[in-house]
Amino acid sequence: MGKATELTTAEKNIILRLWKTNMSYRKIPEAVEWDKSTVERVRKASGTPVPPSKRGGSVKNGSRTRRLVILKVSSGAGGAKKVRDALQLPFKKLFRGLMLKTQHFRARIDWACEKSDVDDFWGVNVMFSDEKKWNMDGPDGYK
Repeated sequence: MGKATELTTAEKNIILRLWKTNMSYRKIPEAVEWDKSTVERVRKASGTPVPPSKRGGSVKNGSRTRRLVILKVSSGAGGAKKVRDALQLPFKKLFRGLMLKTQHFRARIDWACEKSDVDDFWGVNVMFSDEKKWNMDGPDGYK
């Protein structure tokens, strides 16, 4: 199968005019009696791009801020806090984690009391800890 004849500028302009009048991809080939791929190729080559949808959140640090930070750090001004203060960058301090409420503390103490036996020698002398390194199953999900 050989190559098709190339479209003239007048034929390309017809496709572009129909595209600019917001005619759909399906109706343009029906109106001009050309293939869908030809219509799409003409539209893409015309230089009338459809802007892609913006994805993700807003940009926190623009290119200007990024350049200023790099310049300040490369000059040896100091640590992150000094650079932030010098450039007056906005920041938001993040919480380290959720605070334990009194009901959480009470649940931990109740669990420890339940697991320890007053008459048992080992139960009285065992210290219950929430630290991960001890690997004890506490009221935090019995993991």
